[in-house]
Amino acid sequence: MIEHYRAALEGAGYAVSVNTYTQDGSQGGMVNASHEGEKRTVVVIVSAEGGGPTKAVVTYNQGG
Repeated sequence: MIEHYRAALEGAGYAVSVNTYTQDGSQGGMVNASHEGEKRTVVVIVSAEGGGPTKAVVTYNQGG
């Protein structure tokens, strides 16, 4: 899921950084993206625990 967001945001012209983690049976990461020309930012936090469902929280901000 992290790769999906990374690729989609880069394809839309965003500068993207990715951090991932694995710890005690859980894994996830964060995708930070910014589009300076449009003054937009996107943060995606992804987590999965013990083979359970993967959860994602997406935050989008536009403007000054």
